[in-house]
Amino acid sequence: MMRRLERSVAAFIDRKVTRLADGTRWAPAKTFAQILLARAYLRGATRADAPLVDQIRAVLSDEGLSETDFSARCMPWQEWLTATKGFHERLRVELRAMVSLHLTDAGGGSGGGSALVDASDLAAAIVQFNESGKFDPVPEENGGLPDLYRKARELAQHWGEKRLQIERTEFSQIKSRSEGVSELLRGKDTATHVARLDRCITGIAEQLPSAAIAKVQAWKQAYVRLGPKLGEGAGTRIEELIFALEDEELPTKLLPRLTWLAQQPARDLEDVLTTLQAGERAVEELRDHARDCVREAGSGSLDDVEAVGRTIRSAVDDFEIEE
Repeated sequence: MMRRLERSVAAFIDRKVTRLADGTRWAPAKTFAQILLARAYLRGATRADAPLVDQIRAVLSDEGLSETDFSARCMPWQEWLTATKGFHERLRVELRAMVSLHLTDAGGGSGGGSALVDASDLAAAIVQFNESGKFDPVPEENGGLPDLYRKARELAQHWGEKRLQIERTEFSQIKSRSEGVSELLRGKDTATHVARLDRCITGIAEQLPSAAIAKVQAWKQAYVRLGPKLGEGAGTRIEELIFALEDEELPTKLLPRLTWLAQQPARDLEDVLTTLQAGERAVEELRDHARDCVREAGSGSLDDVEAVGRTIRSAVDDFEIEE
């Protein structure tokens, strides 16, 4: 009975699962696992250097809420997560069924039997993926594949085409934004510099209340939004990222680099950068208004002009304005 069932299953798989270019049968379970693992990596749910059992758990377990804000990631990164978003649950359910389905002889009494897919196959798929960053081969054509299997084949091809672009683009974006923040901080830590910016902008705006109103309001709104994040350690996380990039403390292989990037504070980095840029724009426009006031005060009291000048100077005496 058991042998007939095994032959029937093998015949069914031969009909439904197409073969690879070398004539071997495609192992869809490995492709499913690698798709789910790549998604887990980019979501920051696990790392390439995590214990194997943890990575298997990330593949087979339902997704929880991710602390990563993917809108701060580069477009190729977001595109992969979007492409897999509508299918990861179905792939996971199918993979679980493959792993847990046991073929048993009903007359055997004690049950048991072997899984349709051995757990060691999942381990091998993960190890191979970690070593090369590539998925196992998939069929060149859809053939008679069911819809979900066709989608898995398409996603595997998508990863093959885009994996290097995902890493290069995200690294370039993280590095560029980190360098931008580092330059704007002018050697200060994030919290200290943001506080200096606010004192400068507030001091000048109080003396020139009609100057740069839109820029000052934009700064104040950004400053209020950033405050809680700085209180939760965003500044420290960004500074650690800047130091790591300056010291070139990065993995060299593709997947370790991707999972390293996934752990970096991309949202904090974008928020701090845009806030600092808003502050710079406000300072520059206020500076220009202050200069105009001095030029246009020729017919006024020199004492009044000097008094305003001293007040503005006091507001910015600890803030270096670069020309």
